[in-house]
Amino acid sequence: MRKFRFVIIGFWAAFTLVSCSEDIRIPGFEAQKWKEDPNGCHGEREKLLTALLKGRTELIGKNEMEIKTLLGKPDSKDIRTRGQIFFEYGVVGGNLCDPSSIAQPEILRIRFDALDRVTEVAVY
Repeated sequence: MRKFRFVIIGFWAAFTLVSCSEDIRIPGFEAQKWKEDPNGCHGEREKLLTALLKGRTELIGKNEMEIKTLLGKPDSKDIRTRGQIFFEYGVVGGNLCDPSSIAQPEILRIRFDALDRVTEVAVY
């Protein structure tokens, strides 16, 4: 009976945490268009970047799932020491889209700390 109580409490806590999280809203940013442009090869991400960077403070403190919900699966994921994780999204594809091109890609990099919170949003 005691085990059952802990299971019920665990499900309740998980449901409460999931249901209380709000969608990230950034004026002028169209998440669906961003998700449909992997590596930025179709130019949609480049058009949306200004709005996303204006609203970057909305991303600080969010977790991986919230970022994936907004931006989709990252084009690459880098796991570093001390539990840091970087999501990278191609904004301007460069040689990622056209291997014969010498243009370097422009990358949006989102850094997560060991507690799964966004600490930095930058373009390289």
